[in-house]
Amino acid sequence: MNHLERGLDGQNQWWKYIITFFVSLLGSVFLVVIVAVLLFLILDFLLPQDLSATIDSIRNSSAGMAGNLDFIVIVLPLAVGLIIACWMFRWLHKRNYTEVINGTKRIRWGRFFFAASLWGLINLSILLFGLVIQPDNFSLNFNLVPFLVLVLISVSLVPLQTTMEEILFRGYLAQGVASWTRSRWWVLIIPSILFAGIHIANPEVAKYGFWLIMPLYLILGLIMGLITILDDGIELAMGLHAINNLYVTILVTFEGSALATPALLVQKNFSPSLAAIVVLALSGMFFVAVASRRYGWNFAVLNKKVETQ
Repeated sequence: MNHLERGLDGQNQWWKYIITFFVSLLGSVFLVVIVAVLLFLILDFLLPQDLSATIDSIRNSSAGMAGNLDFIVIVLPLAVGLIIACWMFRWLHKRNYTEVINGTKRIRWGRFFFAASLWGLINLSILLFGLVIQPDNFSLNFNLVPFLVLVLISVSLVPLQTTMEEILFRGYLAQGVASWTRSRWWVLIIPSILFAGIHIANPEVAKYGFWLIMPLYLILGLIMGLITILDDGIELAMGLHAINNLYVTILVTFEGSALATPALLVQKNFSPSLAAIVVLALSGMFFVAVASRRYGWNFAVLNKKVETQ
């Protein structure tokens, strides 16, 4: 085992984690805002007409383009935050980003694409089932230019956004929790709760209710935390998280989504319930079963103390 054990290097003082999270999350937003303001001033100087009118013209030039611009504003800071976080790992912890991913010098890309393919297949199967039993609950929302722009933005930025969250919570924070507690169970529980917690301000929580939405985030976090511990690295979680967010940005959206985009389909009546929680849990169990068979996991490792090798 390498991933959690890499954190047992005496570089896990609590204040380093506070600085890293603060700089990576808030610093990235500040940096993007500064760059946006500078760009605004430059364009305002260069363009012959009023810049606000130009932006409004772009937003209104085609249905859905406004959603793409808003989407960039949401995901770009986290994409930038990934770069900042990797620099903070090196500066404060003497650890490069691959060591935060799996404790080694090499990223196992095959696992990333396997997880993306499997979770994507699961989501597509659930969507097709929904289209069959409730076809009237979905409407086609296809506008060629905004959709192509959306695909380009999503493929470019969403994997960076999701990797930022994975590398911070199930990579970096997991190594910290492992060094403090030496327990893989706490490594599973604490980052999963905090991962769910950062989504508490998402609009779907306010719209559909805390007790219906937050369990979905918690279960998803537990699924990704479990496969990270069993697989000794976050590549599977990176792939699963990336395709999960690409699914809700490109393929299906709904009113109140935190990632509201001009997706291909709009789900008219999105009503999360206990059934949705059960479906997500069962999907996670299926994913774990297939991945376990493929990679030969030993579930007894969950009870193994994290120790230096």
